[in-house]
Amino acid sequence: MAHSVLVAGTGGASAVLAGALAAAAPVPAALLTTVPTVPASAEPAMAGRAVAPGGFPAALAQLRAAEVWWVAPGEPGPADLAAGRALFAALSALGARALRVVTVGPTGPTGPTSPTSPTGSTGSTGPPGADRLLLREAAAAALAAGVPWLAMRTPVPVAPEAVARGIPAGGPHLLLDALHAWQADLEERCPGYPSGRAFRLVVPSGAAVPLLSSDRAAERLRNLAEEPGGGPFRALDAPLVGIVGLLPELGAAYGLRLEPAGSERELDAVELALHRRLTPFRAFAAACTAASSVEPLPAQPPPGAHRRLLRAVHLGLTGAARQPAPPESVCSAEVGGAELVVRSSGPADGPVLVLINALGQERTPWDRLTALLAAGHRVVAWDVRGTGPVPRPFTLDDQLDDLAGTLRLAGVAAGTPVHLVGWCTGAKVATAFQRREPAAVASLVFLNPSFRLDGPGQEQDTPYESNLDAVCRGVIRNPARAGRLLQLFGPSAAEGTDGPPGPWEALTAVSPALRESVRRPFLDRDSLIRYAGQLLDFWAYDSAPDAAGVDVPVLFVTAEHDEVASPERARAALVHYPHARHVELLGATHYCLHDRADLVARLIGGFVREPGCPGADGEELRWER
Repeated sequence: MAHSVLVAGTGGASAVLAGALAAAAPVPAALLTTVPTVPASAEPAMAGRAVAPGGFPAALAQLRAAEVWWVAPGEPGPADLAAGRALFAALSALGARALRVVTVGPTGPTGPTSPTSPTGSTGSTGPPGADRLLLREAAAAALAAGVPWLAMRTPVPVAPEAVARGIPAGGPHLLLDALHAWQADLEERCPGYPSGRAFRLVVPSGAAVPLLSSDRAAERLRNLAEEPGGGPFRALDAPLVGIVGLLPELGAAYGLRLEPAGSERELDAVELALHRRLTPFRAFAAACTAASSVEPLPAQPPPGAHRRLLRAVHLGLTGAARQPAPPESVCSAEVGGAELVVRSSGPADGPVLVLINALGQERTPWDRLTALLAAGHRVVAWDVRGTGPVPRPFTLDDQLDDLAGTLRLAGVAAGTPVHLVGWCTGAKVATAFQRREPAAVASLVFLNPSFRLDGPGQEQDTPYESNLDAVCRGVIRNPARAGRLLQLFGPSAAEGTDGPPGPWEALTAVSPALRESVRRPFLDRDSLIRYAGQLLDFWAYDSAPDAAGVDVPVLFVTAEHDEVASPERARAALVHYPHARHVELLGATHYCLHDRADLVARLIGGFVREPGCPGADGEELRWER
């Protein structure tokens, strides 16, 4: 197929800018990227084609283009280099008469602009590291093909279309995305709380970021490429905008009141949660500010100058759907006189993650995390039994039998070790199963684990655990009291406190989406009686002797504001596992698998890939061992 222009780009901001360049081309253009979804251009015929890095040679063999653009990250990885090399090798076959190479965003150790000048002007040495290798190979390929070439650099553009299509863009989006996610989570947990309130952000004096839309960046890059002279290296400057001056614009676009703060000590609990989420953005802003330190910051932009762009990004984020639920297969069988329902999703050849739910809970708290994990893992779970109608009381041994039956029903081949992920009471179940079937388990992950045990250590209980213990023992001693005791943990227990919530209440509130699940064991008298029997059996099991023999990697994930399962008991249990690591999620609650599914998914994915290394880092995490 013949085109006058071919634009190719790798993931993230590079793909976004590649799409904008293709849309801005004055003649027919083809667009190739390495991401599964790319921004559609103004004309549907120019929408991009996603190609894996290894598939570039075959895709290029079908194309012809007089002008070739290659857009890559300023810090290209192996996949970027592989795709670029395929493109450079195809220049002659494409019929190219010019090659344009654009690097986007941070370059080597020197930050978001040129390695030779804070303002973006270039020298003759070119950028260091992998991006220097990319340009050197581009130059060699252009020379061999007998075509002129030009290398250009641009800061990360702000692209509304990126967030709407789930494409990570980096740069200023580190602020825009984090602010939106924080606002959405807060609004979900405590509806109406963000409205009309002023929120403070810690903004260093003089901090600034480049603010340039993707379509404007594409237009200016094309103009820059057509300027005569100037040598083979050119850089696109973006206007630097002071962050303090940007806050009113940003707040107006997001429907918030944002004000600067001088230090973390001024922040309340909700503001501190946002501060921690903004760690990557602060690093980006520090690099931008350092790069501009030799020149005064530009004059403050007029009111409303950036509001349209910021509002477009916010609308894109608001309209972007969460990770869709993956297709799942469901099977069931009668086990122990009652139906056992097993659900599986994700690639059949991926590492197998088996999710062990908390006693008495249904699947809703896991839905978001399951959708994220199923992108690269085979995720297996079963509907935990025992509080619904059953022929006899369910014990810990029954849960272990259900786990074994789940592996059989899911078709997990014998001898295939699986990774067990246990939430709350699931930690003890996972430990006991690993000792019963050690060859079947590759690793253990405990999310907000409950290691409550009868006997010593009651001072470590949360108030919730103490109250629940009293209720369970009262119900077992006198089942006739179950109806009255329901009021302590029934529907009203999940509704929150009367009156306007403060920062602490807003941060720790249970999402309305989870309230039905939270209430499940307390729906009626019979459910509570069965649940009480399960918990008393669970509390009688001391996992410490079994833990000492667990010879697989273990990851403890606790939450700073867990008011359900005692983090202190989890720390006490940690010492019994010889190969355990512990990370605390700051600002998170017992329901972090729902509220912070993105962060928990990164932790689990990283741990499964390489148990000795953290799968995530930053101020939201405190690694303690």
